[in-house]
Amino acid sequence: MATRLEDAVPVILNVKSVQRSADGEEDTVEFVTDGQMRRSGARCVLDYEESELTGLGGVHTTFVSEPGRMSVERSGAVESRMIFERGQKHISLYETPCGVMTVGTVAMELSDETDPAGGRLFVDYRIDIENAFAGRNSIEFIITPMNEGKGGNAE
Repeated sequence: MATRLEDAVPVILNVKSVQRSADGEEDTVEFVTDGQMRRSGARCVLDYEESELTGLGGVHTTFVSEPGRMSVERSGAVESRMIFERGQKHISLYETPCGVMTVGTVAMELSDETDPAGGRLFVDYRIDIENAFAGRNSIEFIITPMNEGKGGNAE
């Protein structure tokens, strides 16, 4: 994964992740971090370092939203790439220090309400681990440029 950030705008990310297990238990993690946002047409890319709160300290995350599709790629202590498309199942490998497993994702809802001034990204998805239903999760990003005065020249 090559990360080119020369056209990126520094942003504050309010991240909310909700994991609902197959047995109905819910775990919510919310944190605020700094990151970078790049836009090209209808494509929005977020780059940030994970928080220790997520259990993913030392992991770099790239979240990409494009029409009809979103993806999250992690590198560092955890290596993974998950793709989210409404009604389409995607299988990927999830590599951790403890081993490798297959993860399947199907998006239930995708929402991109971003523009060069920030906005909101949201994905709600079903997740399978080793072909067994593991739950339904969601990730929401509220994106605010660090230079609130119309700064940044994202396209």
